[in-house]
Amino acid sequence: MQFYQKNRDWLQNSVLKRLNKLGIETPIRGPYKSCYYLKFGNKRLYEILKEQVNNVPEDSELQKLFIRGFWDAEGSCPHVEKYLNGERKRKKIPPQIGFHQNGSPELLKQVRGVLVSSGIKCSEIDGPLKRPINKKPEFRFFIYGAGRIAKFSELIKPEHPEKMLRLKFFAEKMSTANCKL
Repeated sequence: MQFYQKNRDWLQNSVLKRLNKLGIETPIRGPYKSCYYLKFGNKRLYEILKEQVNNVPEDSELQKLFIRGFWDAEGSCPHVEKYLNGERKRKKIPPQIGFHQNGSPELLKQVRGVLVSSGIKCSEIDGPLKRPINKKPEFRFFIYGAGRIAKFSELIKPEHPEKMLRLKFFAEKMSTANCKL
């Protein structure tokens, strides 16, 4: 099994700590292509993850945890810090977060369904989109607007440190600033 992550601290302080609780000890490797990674073999964890790979749990608390992990790993959020320090040409930060999945839209449909049933309006699922670096088609959906993003953040409570800061920015600054710098 391999877990890749650009943020070494999050890999060490979140992912690795959870693996350690399962008795898995492995060093952080890398960087490799701007990512750090964990590489190990564990049949027990493999079986647990294999069971969940295409299914969102039915229990509402487990659903939140599942969506938190999914978004922390595969979600997207504008790099507000790049807008603020002038690295982006646009002067307006798009108030949106996204969910992305390669291969099949089935898991995204389930995640979107949970969010919509929790009162968070989401776009329809786009795709299949062709990406030059990946042979599998990409599917995605978005949550637009500072208010909806704040509701998502409050409900799911993401843990990725960089994404948490971006979500906090949306909740505090964007709702009153109309997304302009």
